Amino acid sequence: MAHTKAVTYNFKNRDFDASVNGEYIGSFPTDLDARMACNRLVLELIELDNRAVEDAEEAMAIGVVEPVAEASAEVPLFEVVDLIPMPAVTATTYANTPIDALARTMVILSRNWQRAIRAGRYADAERIEAHEQAVRSQFRSLSSPSLPPVPVVQQRPTTSRRINY
Repeated sequence: MAHTKAVTYNFKNRDFDASVNGEYIGSFPTDLDARMACNRLVLELIELDNRAVEDAEEAMAIGVVEPVAEASAEVPLFEVVDLIPMPAVTATTYANTPIDALARTMVILSRNWQRAIRAGRYADAERIEAHEQAVRSQFRSLSSPSLPPVPVVQQRPTTSRRINY
């Protein structure tokens, strides 16, 4: 039996709805989670279909004919070759440092700059390039070694102010 999978974005709930064979499975926060849930369910359905076929073959080999449900009698014998079960999604801990965030921002800005140039939006590309220069200077200030602390010179309190023009 062929199984159909569908993943649709739900604008109202801002999540992804998954369904297999037209039946709603659930809502998931990401597209990947929804697709993996569909793949797992389809794999389980295929295994159930194969078990039903194997049970029918065993019953025929023994010579005892048991009444078989119509749905399982229509299932053809097949072998799964191209469906590879995906590993379960596990929560990973990631230490987000400012340098990592700036590096990702640089990559995103670079991609957006290239897209703006290809689309002929040169004014947008100039703004993106200015933003990229600002992020690059922040990146350099974080990645360069800090200067040694300067000793504070004691100052005597004065009653007059000196204004430099």
